Order: sequence, then structure tokens, then C-alpha cells
Amino acid sequence: MTTDFHQIEIFVAIIFAAFHFFSYRAFQARSRWRRIASSFSGGLAAAYVCLHLIPEIDEGSHALGQRIYFIMMIGFALYYGAAILSTRQRERTGDNSSYLNLNLFLSAIYSFMLVYTLGEQLPGSPALSMAFALMIGLHLLSGDFSLLEVDSARFRRYGRFVLMGAVLVGLVSANRLPSSVAIVDVLTALLAGSMLFKVFHNELPEFRDAHYRAFLAGMGLLLITHVALEASQ
Repeated sequence: MTTDFHQIEIFVAIIFAAFHFFSYRAFQARSRWRRIASSFSGGLAAAYVCLHLIPEIDEGSHALGQRIYFIMMIGFALYYGAAILSTRQRERTGDNSSYLNLNLFLSAIYSFMLVYTLGEQLPGSPALSMAFALMIGLHLLSGDFSLLEVDSARFRRYGRFVLMGAVLVGLVSANRLPSSVAIVDVLTALLAGSMLFKVFHNELPEFRDAHYRAFLAGMGLLLITHVALEASQ
């Protein structure tokens, strides 16, 4: 990996951290714009999984075989199961702090995996890498909104810094710790499964609240970026 590519990774990670840091300000926007932003980021993330992550998993299957899809399923099941357990506990006890802390921990793991696997995901072009960073940043923003809805004060006080720390740990781990293709492939599969859940859970509003044109715009933008990436290779 070249020095230039390391610099791109660092810059993308900074953008992710900035989205986490300023997400509470975006949350203060009118609910209509939050609904449009959630639908738009849902389209981005859905297209990203279909056009980019799943092909990456297909490549990983050469080393790990069909087990790679089992790992992807585990990623989805873990995040879905945690959401069920935390929601039921919150309804039973009325404890928002425990609910926030568990989901904050899961979001931190998610941000870590996203940054740790950047080397496999970033386009070769710096311009396309910046477009990728902004689009995935919107996806992270939508996840932060779901935490802000639970307890905006706690998220602003410490939650956003936890997520920024996860981005930093992912970046340092990817560049300083010894790794292997198998580890990256496993984390990419777990990321894909958890991203699918997050898209369904956080970024696709109820039908009555959905903004379908924003969703299609997000998908279209990712598709255009994907075509541009293929043309540049």
C-alpha cells in the first residue's frame, strides 16, 4: 500500500469522525429534512451493499468458500438480536441509558469494521474516494440519528466521542497491526450483514414516512459512482 493511499485512508477516516461529531447538529434540523436524509442514505447504503460489498464477499469466498456467506448472515443476526433484546429491556425497565450504551457499543464496532476494511473498499481514485467517504458518512449519520432519538444529551456528551474513538482505533489497527486476507474478508462479511440490518432498521422509514424519490436518488448516485469507478480501472 502506497503512502498516498495511506493518506486517503486517513482523510476518509477524518470525514467519518466529523460526521459522528456533528451529527447532533444535523439532528436538530426539521424532521422533514431528516426523513429525506434517511431515505437518501438508505438508498446509498442499499446500493453500496449490492454493488460493492457483496462482490467483495464473492472474492473472499475464494479463500473461505461458502462459509463467507454464513459469516455475513451472522453479522445480520447479531445486530438484529441485539436490537430485539435492547428494545425489550428498554420497554420493560424504561432505562434509556442502558439501551443507548448497548447500541452505542454496537455502532462503535460497526465504525471500527468499516474503517478497518477501508483498504479493500476504497476506490483507486482520490476523487472517488472522497465521494465514497461523503456517501458512507451520510449512512453513519442516519445511524447516529437513531441514537440521538433515544437520548440526545448523552450522545452529545459522550456518545459521539466513543464513535470517533472507534474510527481512530480502526484506522490505527489497519495500519499498525499485522493482518491477513482472511481477517479482512471475515470483517467485510460481518460488515455487510450488519449494514443490511442497519439499512432495514434505521434508514428505510415506515411506508407512510418514506421519501421514495430521495431513496432512488441515493441509489442512483451510488450507481453513477460505481460506473465511474469501473471506468477508471
